[in-house]
Amino acid sequence: MSTKTSRRRGAGPLTAALALGTAVAALAVALTLPATRAESRPVPPGAAQQRSRPAPHVMDFAQGLNAPVKQAPSQPQAAGAPVAATADGCDHAYGDVNVCVPWTFPATAGAAPGAGCRWLLAHGYPALAVHGRDRLGLDTDHDGTACDRGDAGATD
Repeated sequence: MSTKTSRRRGAGPLTAALALGTAVAALAVALTLPATRAESRPVPPGAAQQRSRPAPHVMDFAQGLNAPVKQAPSQPQAAGAPVAATADGCDHAYGDVNVCVPWTFPATAGAAPGAGCRWLLAHGYPALAVHGRDRLGLDTDHDGTACDRGDAGATD
């Protein structure tokens, strides 16, 4: 009887380890086998969204309009068509590339000499390098920098 008892005690941990190993192997095989249920198959991208998106609601508010329908131009404007340098309202002869000095100043700026520099400085513009012609007359001392010390309207 003591022999049977000792075998059972020694066989218990061995049997448990064997059963655990078998269960792990069975789980690994189950995870690697292809699924057969429809819910576990992969869904193509966008398919789930298509199912849950409601149909669009089309409003017929334009049915009663009497104006003629405008046709799109037969010749679309070519990309890169020439655009006037003044189209944005900025004189790019002053400051860096992304600085916009207006071609015309507001009437509130005044017309006195230096009014343009006073307006620019009041709106946070720094002294501006002049590239090319000083069309607005901001560089009154002709040193190549507009609205700096020595120019009309600039403060010392």
